[in-house]
Amino acid sequence: MESESQKDSNNLTKDILSFLHLDSEKSIERFLKMKEIFFVRFHLPEIDFIRDEIGRCYIIGADHACITLTNLLLERYCKLILIYMHSGFKTIQGLKNIEQDFKPAMKIYNSMTLGETLLECKNKE
Repeated sequence: MESESQKDSNNLTKDILSFLHLDSEKSIERFLKMKEIFFVRFHLPEIDFIRDEIGRCYIIGADHACITLTNLLLERYCKLILIYMHSGFKTIQGLKNIEQDFKPAMKIYNSMTLGETLLECKNKE
């Protein structure tokens, strides 16, 4: 038999799921589909947090947010690649002046739109 606090907790959970328009079974199904890749780290803190948010959005069915964040991830990752290529890849030892080394490239690429960034990546092939 459920205690009053368990009933309250179950009702609160149902209210939250209803308020957020979440289907808990669908969310569990989506999580199980992607759990193998959800916990894989790219070891790029500049984009790992965006990947995490994309995964969470997918799991709860926030498809528009998932698409928007995926565009951001693509743009950010492409800009990082362009900045690294422009600045030259550095070893840990060579990163003593990282801010100065990457500043010129960041000035060029960070102001580009997604379309301009993709075109620049294509031209770098």
